[in-house]
Amino acid sequence: MKQTELLRLQLAILMLQHGERAILESIASLRGQDTGDLEAILVDIDKIRHARTKKPPAAKTPSFSIESVLRTHPEKADVIRSIQTRYEDKAFLTELKDVRRFLDRHGQPTNTLKTRSEAFAKVVRVLIELPIPELEVILSNAPSNEFSGLGVISDQILGRK
Repeated sequence: MKQTELLRLQLAILMLQHGERAILESIASLRGQDTGDLEAILVDIDKIRHARTKKPPAAKTPSFSIESVLRTHPEKADVIRSIQTRYEDKAFLTELKDVRRFLDRHGQPTNTLKTRSEAFAKVVRVLIELPIPELEVILSNAPSNEFSGLGVISDQILGRK
């Protein structure tokens, strides 16, 4: 438990036992102030707390633009756009775990990835570094949606082949 939480609980107990007025008078005497002065300070604090404005929304960072990356490698543009279409249709790297494995194999960190769509920027950065024949192999591979990861496990548990 944090110190501030513990203090808050102790003050709540004291207020229940002795009342708010007695607590304010005791604090005022400890600080060498009048109770009215202490109450005025508390009112000011309360006004400040209520006057807080919401933070302005953070400016969104510009979204990833595949076109800017492809301009630097125009010879790979058509193949990568085709792979992008397959990725969006979930015919290439169908699940986030597949995307993570792909990026791990190519030395990219994956610990911050939460969705397939946000991972695509990293996938493109890997794809752009691959040679064209390897990109064409990726494009020509048919999606393997024959079994899901859980289907294989359940088949093994049930003794199916």
